[in-house]
Amino acid sequence: MSVIARYLLLACLCGSALPVSAHNAALPDLGDSARAGFSVLQEQMIGRQAIAKMHEVGALVEDVDGQQYLQQLGQRLLQHSPMSEHRYRFLLIDDNSINAFAMPGGVIGIHSGLLFTAENESELASVLAHEMAHVSQRHIARMVEQQGNNSLLMFGTLLAAILAASVSGNHQVAAAAANVGPGLAIQNQLAYSRDFEREADRLGMEILLKAGFNPQGMSDFFRRLHQSTRLNDNNALGFLRTHPMSSERLTESESRAANLPSKMVADSLDFLLLRERLRVKQQGALAAIRFYEEALQQGRFRSEAVTQYGLAYAQAQAKQWPAAQLSLQRSEKLGPPHPALTQLAATIQLGQHNAPAALATLQQGRQRWPAHVGLVYAEIDAALWVKDRVRAQSLLESALKRWPEDPALWQKQAKLYADREPLRYHYALGNGYFYQHRFGPALEQYQLAHDSQGEDFYLRSVLDVRMREAQQRLQEEKNAKS
Repeated sequence: MSVIARYLLLACLCGSALPVSAHNAALPDLGDSARAGFSVLQEQMIGRQAIAKMHEVGALVEDVDGQQYLQQLGQRLLQHSPMSEHRYRFLLIDDNSINAFAMPGGVIGIHSGLLFTAENESELASVLAHEMAHVSQRHIARMVEQQGNNSLLMFGTLLAAILAASVSGNHQVAAAAANVGPGLAIQNQLAYSRDFEREADRLGMEILLKAGFNPQGMSDFFRRLHQSTRLNDNNALGFLRTHPMSSERLTESESRAANLPSKMVADSLDFLLLRERLRVKQQGALAAIRFYEEALQQGRFRSEAVTQYGLAYAQAQAKQWPAAQLSLQRSEKLGPPHPALTQLAATIQLGQHNAPAALATLQQGRQRWPAHVGLVYAEIDAALWVKDRVRAQSLLESALKRWPEDPALWQKQAKLYADREPLRYHYALGNGYFYQHRFGPALEQYQLAHDSQGEDFYLRSVLDVRMREAQQRLQEEKNAKS
């Protein structure tokens, strides 16, 4: 990722972690966020554009359990946020760099490299809390307003485009967009955010503490990154150059954190297992297998159960099915049950061509953990794989009642109706795009559904409503850019 792009990612993670007792400490007069000259609806539009760009370029990690975990962690923090007028979306971005960003409208992205680097859940939570404070205090809108610029929507549109180009690896597009006209102005505006950093630190720390995490998480995290940068000047830690942290500021952060009671907070199994899946993704299956085997032989692990899971997951990725099954059995004996272990067991069974056992495993897991969307995905995919359309349709109908705005579920339904029922196929595909906030492609699919044969009166009525909604959203975006 280019240096210019990092300026535009608003990775404002280098501020000091201020304790709650500093709530009334002397801070600069930043103005009331409620007086910013841009509406919440305008900011939400920018957030939708960012989400659409992320889907368009395939920037999200394809790990439904990881995405659900990050969303749940964010919602836990949100319960203690002073301002929750936005509908927050927390996205796990497929990028090994150590970075994060906050967009207007409640969109917060965490790069997979940052999550993998966090040594404990409190460190990760501190980053999310900090970014949530940027959103709740409407820092981007206020920066634009302070510059005397009222074109927030143009600002947001360009920022979303640069962001998407950056995380998708299209560095030339990101650099070109950032270096001309409005892009250069945006870069300059985001470079003057130290006061906003202090405000985000203070509010982020309040959120972190109230949610029950270790208040030293942020200072520990940045001390480690600061030391790593001094020893190894690499691009993975580039945001510490674009948003430099001075030794004085880091010392101040640690001093304030030291005055707070340290909490021993146990990491959730969701966090620990996700880190191992990201490790396998980052290192590759074969390299990860060697890593886990050496760690187990030398006793270099915090949890043997989690390490055995990582080994089993890597072996499954390498299609070493018998070895994966043995490693998973060891993990299951050493640790508590978890949906991720059930999913991996079913994956191994499918790899060994035992579809009936895999479907039974997934059904039992879904009944035990009904709120775990990953198990539902896996069972739907398994049913489609064995061409059990009745089971797949039943599962999809039930899941869509529970998660009606999940684009992946609509895409799976489209797959179910492909080459069979054009009306339902195009309608489902259109809904998939609609809930990705990609309203142009959604309207195209709705039009194809409208022109398809089929006499489902109810579906056609809903289709007409959806077409009007997509047209309205497109018109809003057009008006915002004009």
